[in-house]
Amino acid sequence: MSDLSDIEPEERLQELEHGLAPDLEARGGVLDRVDYARLRKLASTLRNIPRPGTDGDLPPVVVAGWVASYEASQEVIQVVVESGMLRVLKAHSRGISANLSVDTLPQVDRLLLTPAELSTLIALAKTNDLVGTIDLVRVQAGLPDSGRLAAILCVDLGDPGRYDERPKVNEETKIRRLRLGAILGQVATGAAFATANLGLGVNAALAPTLSSGAIAIPTAIAIAGSVFAGLNGLFAALNTLTEELNNHAPTNKGAGRPAR
Repeated sequence: MSDLSDIEPEERLQELEHGLAPDLEARGGVLDRVDYARLRKLASTLRNIPRPGTDGDLPPVVVAGWVASYEASQEVIQVVVESGMLRVLKAHSRGISANLSVDTLPQVDRLLLTPAELSTLIALAKTNDLVGTIDLVRVQAGLPDSGRLAAILCVDLGDPGRYDERPKVNEETKIRRLRLGAILGQVATGAAFATANLGLGVNAALAPTLSSGAIAIPTAIAIAGSVFAGLNGLFAALNTLTEELNNHAPTNKGAGRPAR
């Protein structure tokens, strides 16, 4: 690829499309290998993004839902790896990041996130390219499984129980829930954004362009850029989750035991 600083924006988009389209849109390409039925199921879970509020004394079913969204986010990563999408995004990460803006994303993205959230996701992807540099094996090795996360959050996944029957949790656990809930919200936001936009690939053969609301963008660029931004936000949040758990492990006996 040419030095991106030496060519005009329109030429950069054309060059990026020529690099992406054969991998994404060709018969048997990435968009043909995506499991769209699986994405639909994941989207139904990721619809309820964790929003912890200010009180850590939460209904157990809500906290269990946070863990479910975390599991779904991990599965989104499996989908992009198995379809080959992550490989393509890594190969073109420099060009995708350089061309990324609100005007190169599908118009539907404005319904998924607030303008501030969308701007933050784009800015992060342009300044910290985790998709292109991440060591996914290392990152995933440092993440908790759902059972450990549930224990840390003090919830029983098998039987969350009714709100009026919830076990009492101490202040340390309440504070931990609020911190982790905010991070898990970022994890789910990135995963949901990537899921929604990857799902647009089901119609790629029928729609050579997608509207950004301002201009028509080649479908390959619109989908690749939006999935790139979502995954980048997801990876950043997973790194934050690992740091949080390493720096603030439960210290008092019983604080992280799941409710029963």
